[in-house]
Amino acid sequence: MESLPIFAQPTLEQLLEQTVSHVWFGDYSALYLELGQLTERLRKDGTLGNPEGFYPVFADS
Repeated sequence: MESLPIFAQPTLEQLLEQTVSHVWFGDYSALYLELGQLTERLRKDGTLGNPEGFYPVFADS
């Protein structure tokens, strides 16, 4: 996923207003949050992948 240009980054207020729609843990300590309405995604092989929120958030230590 590409980063948004700095002028298109959501503000903290916009993020706080969103619903946490999906949460999962990746390798080690990675945490993924999908905020806002979910959109179904397809993998390259045509199978369903993880849904993506309007604001995907990744956190790792």
